[in-house]
Amino acid sequence: MDKGTKTHLAVFGFGLFVLISVVSIELAVVNKYVKKDLDISKNETTFVLNKDNLLVLLKDKGIKYPEIVLNQSLLETGHFTSPVCLDKCNLFGFRDGKYLEFESYEKCVEYYKRWQDRKYKGGDYYNFLKKLPYAEDSLYICKLKRMK
Repeated sequence: MDKGTKTHLAVFGFGLFVLISVVSIELAVVNKYVKKDLDISKNETTFVLNKDNLLVLLKDKGIKYPEIVLNQSLLETGHFTSPVCLDKCNLFGFRDGKYLEFESYEKCVEYYKRWQDRKYKGGDYYNFLKKLPYAEDSLYICKLKRMK
């Protein structure tokens, strides 16, 4: 094997090592937040948090105005990046003095459903959120509407 071939193989090997390392690190980060107290013996599955999956979950749980609620979760969590979202499975910024912690994203959506059923009595959903008020940010509703 000549010197040029050895150099190409070494560069290829190093590139492959870097690629495997990056993928391993990314998987470790994803696993930290995706696998939350799963019990394989109970046939539990992993919920991967993204907009499409959350929208399906919101609809499955009977949330009214699921597209608006999805946008609320994106706004409240910084597009699913906030520690409150990742560490406490809190998608909507729910607090009771401190941020509430849920055992899964599904439990958080179920909590939102109970909250929505108690509070929302019909009419324009944006007006409902504004009158509560849902958020401290005076531009919250404007930001939600722009997220279409």
